[in-house]
Amino acid sequence: MAEPVLALGCALVAGAGCVWYLPALADLRAGAADRPPSRRTGALACLTGWATVAVVGLTLLVTGSWWAPCAVSALG
Repeated sequence: MAEPVLALGCALVAGAGCVWYLPALADLRAGAADRPPSRRTGALACLTGWATVAVVGLTLLVTGSWWAPCAVSALG
């Protein structure tokens, strides 16, 4: 499958993931006094996962090789 098609798939999945990452972003922006540490840690993990999907999609568009998107996904 071509990289632009996979990048489009990553963009669509990341766009649909706003149901999870927007509330997580709100939890992080609320501050430490308003949210317990466990909820803030979970929100940070959620944002890290969805940011990884978005960066993999961008990497698929920019590079022509497979090692860069694989490295980004392993790092995420």
